[in-house]
Amino acid sequence: MAAKKRSKIQQLRDRATIAELYLKGWSQIRIGEFLELNQSNISRELTKIKEAWKAETNRDYDLVVEEQLRRLSMVECEYWDGWQRSQVIKEQTMLERLNEAVESSKAKVQRRTETRVGDPRFLEGIIKIVQERGKLLNLYPNHNDRVHEAISGNAPPGLSVDAVSVIRAQILGISTDAG
Repeated sequence: MAAKKRSKIQQLRDRATIAELYLKGWSQIRIGEFLELNQSNISRELTKIKEAWKAETNRDYDLVVEEQLRRLSMVECEYWDGWQRSQVIKEQTMLERLNEAVESSKAKVQRRTETRVGDPRFLEGIIKIVQERGKLLNLYPNHNDRVHEAISGNAPPGLSVDAVSVIRAQILGISTDAG
């Protein structure tokens, strides 16, 4: 097959066709025959196509990870704001009339302040966000393996069966106390 000179536009069209036919399972020789190109041209084009796919996939993956990290940060800020609000000193003022029958009677004012320690649910949410961020960034590469091993009852190297039982109980929310 004689090599023919293709314009840039034709090369892009051919590349799209090559990608489509490749994904349909066509062989390089069959694609070459269909497009009237030799197999080495098809091979070179497929290499370029696969490199483009890889770059696009990596870029898309990085974008998705970045978006998720931003969402997690936004939710974490909301949890921190809620935590701060849950610690604000609550002040309550009550007005008690000494003589209910007379509107102009003297009133006794009572002020009560309540110191609040904060709602722990906000901290639990923050912990979940930190864990999700760690998973997304692959900071715990063997986390799923250890969880699976603990749930299934298999002791990974370095952990006793008792330690696995404790981990398993924590994951499943079961009390390990005998009494």
